[in-house]
Amino acid sequence: SLGYTFAEVTARVVEDAGVEVVTFSIIEGSRLPIRKIALEGVPEELREAILAQLETRPLTAFGSGGYLIRAGVAADLRRIEQGMRDAGYQQAVAIAYKVARLRDGSGLDVAFSVQAGERLTGGSFNLGNPLVMRVTGAGDATRLAAILRLAERAAGERPRLAQLADRVAKYFVAVLLVIAAAVAVVWSAIDPAHALAVTIAVLVVSCPCALSLATPAALGAASGSLHKQGVLITRGNAIEGLANATDIVFDKTGTLTTGQMHLRDAITLGTLDRNTVLAWAAARGDLLEKGNSSGWWGIVCPNSAEHSDGNPMGRYHPVNRAYCCLHEHCAHLDSVAYLAWVEEHGGPKRSHGLRDELLAAVMENTLSKLTPTVEYPNDAATVIAEVEHRELGRVEMSGWFERFAYIQNDDAYFDMEDRREVMRKTFNALFRHINCKSRHGKHPKVEASVSFDEYRQDKGARALVGITYAAGESVLVAREGLVYGNRWRDARPEPVAADVSAWLRHVERMVPIEFEREHLLNALAHKVQFPSHKINHAILLGGNHGSGKDTLFAPFFWAIGGKAKANCSLVKNEDLNSQWGYALECEVMEIAELRQAEAKDRRALENTLKPIIAAPPELLMVNRKGLHPYYALNRVFVVAFSNERVAISLPSEDRRWFVLWSEAGKLPEAEAVALWNWYEHRGGFAAVAAYLHTRDVSAWNPNAAPPMTEAKMIMVEHGMSGAESFLVNL
Repeated sequence: SLGYTFAEVTARVVEDAGVEVVTFSIIEGSRLPIRKIALEGVPEELREAILAQLETRPLTAFGSGGYLIRAGVAADLRRIEQGMRDAGYQQAVAIAYKVARLRDGSGLDVAFSVQAGERLTGGSFNLGNPLVMRVTGAGDATRLAAILRLAERAAGERPRLAQLADRVAKYFVAVLLVIAAAVAVVWSAIDPAHALAVTIAVLVVSCPCALSLATPAALGAASGSLHKQGVLITRGNAIEGLANATDIVFDKTGTLTTGQMHLRDAITLGTLDRNTVLAWAAARGDLLEKGNSSGWWGIVCPNSAEHSDGNPMGRYHPVNRAYCCLHEHCAHLDSVAYLAWVEEHGGPKRSHGLRDELLAAVMENTLSKLTPTVEYPNDAATVIAEVEHRELGRVEMSGWFERFAYIQNDDAYFDMEDRREVMRKTFNALFRHINCKSRHGKHPKVEASVSFDEYRQDKGARALVGITYAAGESVLVAREGLVYGNRWRDARPEPVAADVSAWLRHVERMVPIEFEREHLLNALAHKVQFPSHKINHAILLGGNHGSGKDTLFAPFFWAIGGKAKANCSLVKNEDLNSQWGYALECEVMEIAELRQAEAKDRRALENTLKPIIAAPPELLMVNRKGLHPYYALNRVFVVAFSNERVAISLPSEDRRWFVLWSEAGKLPEAEAVALWNWYEHRGGFAAVAAYLHTRDVSAWNPNAAPPMTEAKMIMVEHGMSGAESFLVNL
C-alpha cells in the first residue's frame, strides 16, 4: 500500500514552541494514484489511440486496387505487394504506428532488408519486390501492444528510492511514537491541561506522509513528463539511476531526431553564391523534401504564398510527372498546369510520353491516398477526436435516439444518417467523452450503450430486427412484417445537361452495331434511373487491350456513385468464389477481367454467377467475418470486361448474358486525352449522367432476355461439350 491508515484526529490551534497546528482529517485507507501519474501520457498517446482505433476498425476493407482485405488471425498468409503495408489489414495498428511513431526507440522510418523467417513490424511498408508473410499475432500479440506493456510494467514497479522511503518510514514511526510518549510524560508534569495538544502537535509536525507519499508521487510525475516527451521508461529505477549518470550513449540517431529532413548545407559548383542558389530553387519549386514509398515527394508549391497554414509544400511524382497540392487555393494547379509553369520559369519542357489522362488519374488518386500537408500532431486525443468527427460527428446524447436504432440480431446500433452498423464497443468508444448516468441511480457513470438501452424506449428510439441492403429503398425497409435498417444510400451526383456527342461517338466506335448499342444504352440508363429495379441479365464487354472499354463505362459508374464509385463493387476474377459476401453490397458489380483457361472452369464460373445476375433468388446472403450474415435484396447489375473472346462458357438457352465484342483497336492517345480531360475538367461526367437520367427507357423491359449477338453465339459454340456439338451438327 502507498498510503497509511490513521484514525480521524482533531486538534485545536495552539502556538506553543512557535508551531501552529490546524484542524485536519486523514481519511482511512486513502491512496495516492501514483501509477496513474506515472502513466500520464502513455494512456493518452498509446492506449486510448490503439483501443479506440481497434474498436472502430472494420473487419474487412477494400484496398486501393479493389482487393478485399480482412482482419488477420495467427497463421494467416498474406501477399504484400510493393508499396503496401505488411499489416494493412490491421488498420488500427497502422494508424497508431503513424501517430505514436511506434515508440520503439528508433524514431526514424529506415529502410531495411528482410530474409525468409525474419520478423516484420506492423505498419511497415514493402519497398521492394512482393513477398509473402505469415501473421504471427494480432491485437494483444502485436509489437505495439508489447511496448505498451513495457510502459505499464515500469509504471507498476516500485522504485528503490520509494521502497527505501517505506522502510525508513516504519522506523521513523516507531521513533516518533517514543518521542511523542516522552513529550506527553514531560508535559503532564509541566502543564497537564496542554499535554494532549502538545503531543498531537508533535505527531502532526512529524507525520511521515510527506516522506512515504511525496517520494513515489515525484517519481511518477517525472515518468509521466518523460512519456509526454517521447521517452519510454521501462524500469522503475531508471530515473533514480539517471540522476547519477555521468555519460549517456545513444545507439541510434533516430533516438534524438524527429524524422523530418532539413537542408543542412548547400555546396555550389559555379559562381553563384549559396543564398542565390537556394532562393532560385525555392522560387521554382525545385526544393524536394521527404518522399514516400509510392514515389511522391514534397515540393514547394508555386502558389505557396496563398497557403494559410504556413506549409509551402505540394506533392510531385517525378516518374509520372504528376503534381497536386492539397491546399484550398491550389485546386487549379493540376499536373498539366504545373508542368506548364515549370516550363515558363526556365524548367525542362514538357515532352510527350505519359498520356494526360494517366497523369490526371494519378493526381485524383493522390488526393485520397496522401496524408495532408499539415501532419497530425503526436497527440492521441486529437486523432481520436478527428476519427469521431469523421465517423459520426460530435453527436450529443440528446440526438442519439433520433439518429440511432437498436439492432436485435447483432446487439448493435444502426446509424440512420450514415446508414451503417455500429457495434456496441464502437458506440462506447465513440461517445466515451459523454458523461452517461444510469437511470436507476446505482451506478454514477455507465457506458454509452448502457445509457442508450435504458432510455431508448422512453425516448422513442427504433428497434430493428436486423440490417439489409436494398437499392432504391428508404432508410427503413419492411419485409414480411419486420423492419430492417437499409445500408444503401443514394450517392448519385447532381447531373448537368450538356452536349454528350464526344461520349456517344466513343460508344459508337466501341459498339458499331445499332441494336447492340441501343440495348447497352438502355440498360445503363435504366439502372441510373431506377436503382430499385433488377436488370435480369449481365453485360459482358470484350475487346482488345487498351481499346477504351473502361473509358466507355467510366461516366456510368460516376452517375451511380460519383468519383468514389459508391454503391459499386470491383471484384477480381479469382475472388468470385470467396466465402465473404461484401461484394454483394452494391448496385453495380464490376468484374475487372472475366476469364478462365479451362472449359470446365468457364462453366463453373457461369454457375457461380447465376444467382447474382438474375432473380430469383430475391435475396442474397451477405456473409461477414465475425458477424451475423444478413440478406440483401438482389438488385445487383453485373458488368464484366474481358480481353478474351471466350471468357465464360454459356449454354445455348442462356438468358442471363448480353455479350458484346468490340473490334476497335487501341484508343488513340489524342482521343483519350481529350475525352478524359472533358470527363474530369469540363463537366463530361455530369453531362453523361444527365443523358442517362433523361433517356427514354419506358419501352425497355429489364426482365426480358437480352438479344442474341454474334459475340454470344461464338461464346456458346466454344462452350459446348463434345456431345452438345455432335447433336447440334446432326
